[in-house]
Parts: sequence; structure tokens; C-alpha cells
Amino acid sequence: QGQGQAVIKPRQVVKMLVPLGSFNVTAKGEAMQEGKIGQVIRVQNVDSKKVVTGRVTGPDTVEINPGGSP
Repeated sequence: QGQGQAVIKPRQVVKMLVPLGSFNVTAKGEAMQEGKIGQVIRVQNVDSKKVVTGRVTGPDTVEINPGGSP
């Protein structure tokens, strides 16, 4: 029983949101897998090519854990 539809598709360009204290840092990333809201997926930073994991928070937004992978 899936909860909702995937809102992010593989290779989609997404906004990577990194919460740092009282402000957020954003970067452009490319989703490496599909994801539903609340799901953790892998995202590649377009600039650095680094792959990180983050939680899908919206149709084109992934929140990255600033400490790296959980």
C-alpha cells in the first residue's frame, strides 16, 4: 500500500535544502532515484558531483541532513 505518488523522478533537477542553524543553504541537485514525500533518496550535487542522501519534502525539494547520511 503506497502512500501517495512519487513526486520526484530519477534524473530530475531538484533543490537541495541544507538547514544550518537559523538559515537554509540551497544547491542544485539531480535525483538519482524516484521519491515520495517523506522518503529518503540519493541526490547528486550538480556542482560538486558529490552524492548525498536527503528526505523528499516537496515536488522538487530534498532536505539534506547537514551531518551527512543518517
